[in-house]
Amino acid sequence: GLYLVISDYSWLLEASKYSYGILGLLGIPFILSILGEFISNKDFSLALKSGTAAWINYLVNTLLQLAVSVYCIYTAFNSL
Repeated sequence: GLYLVISDYSWLLEASKYSYGILGLLGIPFILSILGEFISNKDFSLALKSGTAAWINYLVNTLLQLAVSVYCIYTAFNSL
């Protein structure tokens, strides 16, 4: 289902966040996930739903990684 579709295009999302600054971080994963789903399914409304779900998943994952990194740095400096 949806998880399989998101994992199929995850390499596009990972490749896009290393270029184009904030646009690459926020816009390109959304556009590429919609494009990839539209190519495989030819239904734009389904591609939009899937692209939105993939983008939300990507955004939440990025924010959680940032939170864990900040916590680890905070803990490391407090133990000195």
